[in-house]
Amino acid sequence: MVHGIPQRLQEAHCLSADEAVTFRQLSLEAHTYRDAVEFRNGVRVRLQELENGQQIQVLALSPEKAKVERQPLRVPA
Repeated sequence: MVHGIPQRLQEAHCLSADEAVTFRQLSLEAHTYRDAVEFRNGVRVRLQELENGQQIQVLALSPEKAKVERQPLRVPA
């Protein structure tokens, strides 16, 4: 849950002040802003776009609940 979503994001993305989200990694590329939250309406907002001090409540850490597929780690020989 993200609490106290800034008015500018609410207006830009049709959000309410408090929304349930799923954490997403947008890229595997190093040295980039790649972490985001995805709202139920499909909008993804990078963590850097949230306000300093933004309140986020973690409700679950289970990838099964988030329907995340696990892939085996491949190590080059």
